[in-house]
Amino acid sequence: MKKKIQIITGFLEWGKTSLINKLVEKKVIEKNKRVLILAFEQGIEEFDIKEFKEQNIDIKLIEEKDKLDDKLFYNLEEKYSPDVIIIEYNGTWEMSDMLKVRMPFDYYIDNVIYVLDAEKFTSYMKNMSNIIAEQISNSDVVFVNRFDNLSNNEREVIKKVIKSINRKSKIIFCEENDENLDEYLYKAFDRRRANPIDKVLNYILLLMTGWIFSIYLSALNNTVSDLQINILKSINTVFLSILLQAIPFILVGVFISSILQIFVSDRKLIKLFNVKGIFKFPIAALIGIFLPICDCGMVPITSRLVRKGVPLSQAITFMLSSAAVNPVVIISTIYAFSEDYKIAVLRIVFGVIISIIAGMFIELLFKQKDAIEIDTSDISQVCSSGYVGNLDVDGVGGKVIGLFRHTTIEFFSVGKYLVIGAMISSIIQVIVPKDTFMYTGARSIIPIGLMIFASFFMSICSNSNAFIARSFLNNFPMNAVLAFMVMGPMLDLKNLLMLTQSFNKRFVLILVIILLVSSFVLFSLPTIFFYGGVK
Repeated sequence: MKKKIQIITGFLEWGKTSLINKLVEKKVIEKNKRVLILAFEQGIEEFDIKEFKEQNIDIKLIEEKDKLDDKLFYNLEEKYSPDVIIIEYNGTWEMSDMLKVRMPFDYYIDNVIYVLDAEKFTSYMKNMSNIIAEQISNSDVVFVNRFDNLSNNEREVIKKVIKSINRKSKIIFCEENDENLDEYLYKAFDRRRANPIDKVLNYILLLMTGWIFSIYLSALNNTVSDLQINILKSINTVFLSILLQAIPFILVGVFISSILQIFVSDRKLIKLFNVKGIFKFPIAALIGIFLPICDCGMVPITSRLVRKGVPLSQAITFMLSSAAVNPVVIISTIYAFSEDYKIAVLRIVFGVIISIIAGMFIELLFKQKDAIEIDTSDISQVCSSGYVGNLDVDGVGGKVIGLFRHTTIEFFSVGKYLVIGAMISSIIQVIVPKDTFMYTGARSIIPIGLMIFASFFMSICSNSNAFIARSFLNNFPMNAVLAFMVMGPMLDLKNLLMLTQSFNKRFVLILVIILLVSSFVLFSLPTIFFYGGVK
C-alpha cells in the first residue's frame, strides 16, 4: 500500500505546528493509520503530545539540514514503518532540497501546504521574496491565517501575490478559531483540486481517447467497418502531421521568450515605448518584431510594463500585436501556408490594425490607474508558467539554468493546448463534411464566429496555431481561417484568465468587446478579401 507524505511548511511562528495539532485533533489524517510527525524545526508552540499518544502518533525532531538525505526515509521506514508522514518543513530551506530526496518506492508526496501569516507576509516579501516564492511555487495549498486585522483590499493583495507565483495553488483563508475549520482542513487535503479549465480539457481528452479506443477495440473483435478504420487512420495522420510541424516552432518560440525573460530587463523594454504623438501606436505594434515573445508570456510582461510606467494603451497595443509581428510566428505561418505567402502578410496586417484600434479605444476609455488590478509582488523570477529559481543569487550560471527551466516549464505549459487543439482540429477536418459551410459564403460572419469561438477555447500558442489553422482550410473560408490565426493569440481562454489576474474585470470585458467588434467588422469586409469561397 502506498504511504502518504504531507509536507507543511512556512516560516517560524507562522502557524505550522498549530495546523498539525488541528489536523490530529480533528482527525483529518486517516484513522487507524500509524502516523509519524517529522519536524525539521521546533516552533514556539509545542506539539500536543497527549493527543498524539492517544492516537499512537510518533514524533521525530531533525534540526540539521544535512540529515535530509537519501537514507532518511529508508531509516524511518525501518524504525517506525509509518502509514502517513507529516513533515513540518523548515521555512528557510529550499523546498527543492526536500523534493530531490530519494524515497522508498511505496512513498509518495500527497500534499505540500504552505502556512502563511497574513500580518507578516508583506514585510517578509520585501526582504525574503526568493525564499517565499520558491516554497509557494512548489505548494499545492496556501493556508492563510492571522488576517482578521487586515482589510479586504490587503487580503486581496496577498491572494494576487500568491497567484502571481503559483496560479495552480489552492488558497484557503482560515483562522485557528474559525467555526468552519473542519471544512477548511478537509478542503486543503481534497485531491480533487484541478481548476475548471483543466477539468474540461481532461474530459475532452478522455472522451476523444475513449472514442478512438472503442474503434480499436471494435477492430480487434472484427466488428469495425472499413469506414471507421479509414476515419481513424485519417485522424491519426492529420494529428501527427500537425504536431510534427508545430513542435519545432514552439521550442524556438519558448526558448527566445525565455532568453528575453531571463536576460533582458524591464527597464530596457520600457525605453522602447518613449514615443509620443500619432506614431506611438504603430511603433508599439511593431516592437514585437524585435521582441519575439510567445503570446503565452505576454500578459505578465505587459502587466509589469504598465506598472512600471509604460502607457496602458501602448502596452495593450504591444501585447495584442506581438503574435502578428513575431518573426517566429511569421516564419511558421509562411511554412504552414507555403503555397501562398500572402496569407502571412494578411495575418500581419490584420493583427497590427486590430491592435492599433484596440489601443486607441483603450486610451479614450481608460486612465492608467483605472485598469490595473491590485498590485502584486514584482518577482523577476516568476514567468507566465511559474517560478524558475533564485537567479539573483546564482549569478550568470543561475540565469543559464533558469533559462532552461523557463523553457521547459513554458513548453510543457503550452504543449498540452497544442495536443488538444491538434486532436480537435484533426477530428473536425476528417468528420465534418467539406461543404458544411459552403452555403454561408466566404464573407459570412457565421464561419468567422465559429473560428473565433474555436480559437478562444483551444488556446493554441501563436507559434503553432498556423498549422492548426491550415488543417481547417478544407472546411472554412479563408477569412474565417485568418480570424482564427489573428484572434487566437489576442483572445484565448488562457490569456483571458491571466488578464483578469492583472487587470480589473471591467477593463478586460471592454477589451474583449472591442476585439470582437473590430474583428467581425474587418474580417467580414468583402473588399479586403481576394480569396473567394472555400478552398
